[in-house]
Amino acid sequence: MSSYSFTSNMAPVMVTNATIIEEQLASLTRAIEGLTKHIHEQDAQIARLINKADNVDTSHILEKQVEAHDEAEVSTKQHYTEKDKFAKEL
Repeated sequence: MSSYSFTSNMAPVMVTNATIIEEQLASLTRAIEGLTKHIHEQDAQIARLINKADNVDTSHILEKQVEAHDEAEVSTKQHYTEKDKFAKEL
Protein backbone atom coordinates (compact mmCIF):
# COMPACT_ATOMS: atom_id res chain seq x y z
CA MET A 1 0.00 0.00 0.00
CA SER A 2 2.88 2.35 0.60
CA SER A 3 3.95 1.79 -3.00
CA TYR A 4 0.49 2.85 -4.17
CA SER A 5 0.50 6.05 -2.10
CA PHE A 6 3.95 6.90 -3.43
CA THR A 7 2.71 6.51 -7.02
CA SER A 8 -0.47 8.46 -6.39
CA ASN A 9 1.54 11.31 -4.84
CA MET A 10 3.96 11.34 -7.76
CA ALA A 11 1.28 11.76 -10.42
CA PRO A 12 0.14 15.25 -9.32
CA VAL A 13 3.76 16.36 -8.91
CA MET A 14 4.60 15.12 -12.41
CA VAL A 15 1.57 16.90 -13.87
CA THR A 16 2.51 20.10 -12.04
CA ASN A 17 6.11 19.85 -13.29
CA ALA A 18 4.88 19.19 -16.83
CA THR A 19 2.65 22.27 -16.64
CA ILE A 20 5.52 24.41 -15.39
CA ILE A 21 7.78 23.10 -18.16
CA GLU A 22 5.07 23.78 -20.78
CA GLU A 23 4.65 27.32 -19.46
CA GLN A 24 8.42 27.86 -19.53
CA LEU A 25 8.60 26.46 -23.06
CA ALA A 26 5.79 28.77 -24.19
CA SER A 27 7.53 31.72 -22.55
CA LEU A 28 10.85 30.86 -24.21
CA THR A 29 9.09 30.43 -27.56
CA ARG A 30 7.55 33.91 -27.25
CA ALA A 31 10.94 35.35 -26.26
CA ILE A 32 12.64 33.73 -29.26
CA GLU A 33 9.91 34.99 -31.60
CA GLY A 34 10.33 38.50 -30.20
CA LEU A 35 14.11 38.35 -30.59
CA THR A 36 13.77 37.01 -34.13
CA LYS A 37 11.44 39.89 -35.02
CA HIS A 38 13.86 42.36 -33.45
CA ILE A 39 16.79 40.88 -35.41
CA HIS A 40 14.84 41.16 -38.68
CA GLU A 41 14.01 44.80 -37.89
CA GLN A 42 17.66 45.52 -37.09
CA ASP A 43 18.77 43.81 -40.33
CA ALA A 44 16.34 45.97 -42.29
CA GLN A 45 17.60 49.12 -40.55
CA ILE A 46 21.22 48.15 -41.26
CA ALA A 47 20.36 47.57 -44.92
CA ARG A 48 18.70 51.01 -45.12
CA LEU A 49 21.73 52.67 -43.51
CA ILE A 50 24.14 50.87 -45.85
CA ASN A 51 22.09 51.99 -48.86
CA LYS A 52 22.03 55.53 -47.52
CA ALA A 53 25.80 55.48 -46.97
CA ASP A 54 26.36 54.06 -50.46
CA ASN A 55 24.18 56.80 -51.96
CA VAL A 56 26.08 59.47 -50.04
CA ASP A 57 29.40 57.99 -51.17
CA THR A 58 28.19 57.78 -54.77
CA SER A 59 26.89 61.33 -54.82
CA HIS A 60 30.08 62.54 -53.12
CA ILE A 61 32.23 60.73 -55.70
CA LEU A 62 30.16 62.15 -58.56
CA GLU A 63 30.40 65.61 -57.03
CA LYS A 64 34.19 65.28 -56.76
CA GLN A 65 34.39 64.05 -60.36
CA VAL A 66 32.39 67.05 -61.58
CA GLU A 67 34.62 69.39 -59.53
CA ALA A 68 37.77 67.76 -60.93
CA HIS A 69 36.40 68.01 -64.46
CA ASP A 70 35.52 71.67 -63.96
CA GLU A 71 38.96 72.41 -62.52
CA ALA A 72 40.64 70.64 -65.44
CA GLU A 73 38.50 72.57 -67.89
CA VAL A 74 39.33 75.91 -66.24
CA SER A 75 43.02 75.01 -66.11
CA THR A 76 43.02 74.06 -69.79
CA LYS A 77 41.26 77.29 -70.76
CA GLN A 78 43.74 79.31 -68.71
CA HIS A 79 46.63 77.49 -70.35
CA TYR A 80 45.36 78.27 -73.85
CA THR A 81 44.55 81.87 -72.90
CA GLU A 82 48.08 82.38 -71.57
CA LYS A 83 49.51 80.67 -74.65
CA ASP A 84 47.46 82.97 -76.92
CA LYS A 85 48.63 86.05 -74.99
CA PHE A 86 52.24 84.92 -75.30
CA ALA A 87 51.81 84.29 -79.03
CA LYS A 88 50.27 87.75 -79.55
CA GLU A 89 53.14 89.38 -77.71
CA LEU A 90 55.66 87.82 -80.05
